[in-house]
Amino acid sequence: MEKLLLPLLAMLAVSGTALASSAANERAALRICAKATKNINLLADFTRTDCTPAKEAQRHSLIFVSLDPIFANPKSKKAYLIVLVGAVGAELNSSSAARIENINIMDKELGRQRTYFTIPARDAARLQEDIRTDRIDLEGFYRGILSAGKVRAVAK
Repeated sequence: MEKLLLPLLAMLAVSGTALASSAANERAALRICAKATKNINLLADFTRTDCTPAKEAQRHSLIFVSLDPIFANPKSKKAYLIVLVGAVGAELNSSSAARIENINIMDKELGRQRTYFTIPARDAARLQEDIRTDRIDLEGFYRGILSAGKVRAVAK
């Protein structure tokens, strides 16, 4: 797990954007990580996921790491992203104290490729609200995740 987290943490440190943020925001980010991870591990029981917040400018980003190669299989990728974005989006929508910038996701395969999937937190929250209120269906939710998200290279 640590081997997968290190490239993302290094990316954030090297980018020079890590600045001190409020203790309240850090606590809120930790709460979101804990609650979302619990739900992800319950619903996506085909893998184990961990989360850690990372400081980015005046906000935090959440780094989720799966121990298995989720992104290598289209069906597991779809299921995992739906569960993860739904769980995190729900927590973001219920926590007005948190200022979260991005949701960064890495699995075993992306880690080997030194890449990660990222989606802006505001898009995850909006998509979760849209599916919760039946403005979109599950396929629209997944298309929205793929449209808003990007695979990025970990900074060297």
